[in-house]
Amino acid sequence: DEKGPARTWQAAFLKFGVGYHMAREELLEAAFHWPTMYEYESSLVDGWPKSKPIEEFKAAWIGEFVAQSKRRTRAETDDLLKMTLATGRPEEKGPERLIFHAHANFGGGQARSYHFRRIEGIWFLVRMEDTQ
Repeated sequence: DEKGPARTWQAAFLKFGVGYHMAREELLEAAFHWPTMYEYESSLVDGWPKSKPIEEFKAAWIGEFVAQSKRRTRAETDDLLKMTLATGRPEEKGPERLIFHAHANFGGGQARSYHFRRIEGIWFLVRMEDTQ
């Protein structure tokens, strides 16, 4: 149920994936825990400026995802996300945290790690990074 809260990290990943691949802003907004993502990104040396508010941060990220989306069909999206989950490697970091390492074949030629956290019973994406 992509409209409901993500009760597993996989559901959070699928919420993000459908939002990205189909350019669905409401799913992108719901997939992330924005305060945690903002905190991390604004802590980086060349990260988001702390002087800019979280709403601007969120709008910039969602806008970039929508701009980069290939606007796939539901069938194409579902197939791609199933293959991504099947070939990736989850790394548990305790009962409330997990990093999913996605294969480069399903990241446009770039391997990515997706960091998830369960916050008040709901799983969210809290960080993304390109990896080798």
